Amino acid sequence: MRKLLVAATLLLCFAAGAHAQENNDMPYVEVVAANTMKVAPDYAMLNIRLNSQEGTKESIDKTERRMYEVLEKLKLDPEKNLRLVTQTSNFVKRRDIAQEKNYTMKVTDLTQLSDLFDQLETANIANVTITSYGRSDIEELRIQNKDIAVKKAKENAERLAQAAGCRIGSPIYIRDNDRYSLYDNEMVVAAPRMMKAAMADVAVEEEALDVSPRDMEIRCDIVIRYLIVL
Repeated sequence: MRKLLVAATLLLCFAAGAHAQENNDMPYVEVVAANTMKVAPDYAMLNIRLNSQEGTKESIDKTERRMYEVLEKLKLDPEKNLRLVTQTSNFVKRRDIAQEKNYTMKVTDLTQLSDLFDQLETANIANVTITSYGRSDIEELRIQNKDIAVKKAKENAERLAQAAGCRIGSPIYIRDNDRYSLYDNEMVVAAPRMMKAAMADVAVEEEALDVSPRDMEIRCDIVIRYLIVL
């Protein structure tokens, strides 16, 4: 979905002094075009935290193996998409060690997110969060968005010049203000059914996990000045 707002002002400039020198004492038309492109994310970044605390009978290695089994079962290619970020070990007592490992995981098939959370939860891995969504082709989309804005700006400048009985020449000034909301979709999903049960200390009815991302916005503001040919 694309939204386009174009605002334009016709400025015929013959001023003297410093302003005249800046524009070479030439008339120009200035147009401002703002374009917004909405696109669906094509990947998600996850954080997976594994830990073993004092008094637990299961080592962190066993939990880690269960995580790998889930990822391999879903064909999420852990060798390519999983990365160990931090690993800590603390001696709690003489024989007990509290260990923690933090992983980042890139999921490029967003249709698998719900199954991934369900199966990790079943494997007793509850500390899983979605940290962000993104687009792998974001730079190409930004270029496309700029092209749209520049084209519309030129078309509008030509209409204004024609209405004033003249035509446009070469651009003498261009300002580009583009941006995109890569992190507008930040959210946290940490095994919600298990969290609800722990907080309420009662069993809760299973519900579908909604991890559907919102559309990302790629915004662009272009300011262009064209010489006026009389």
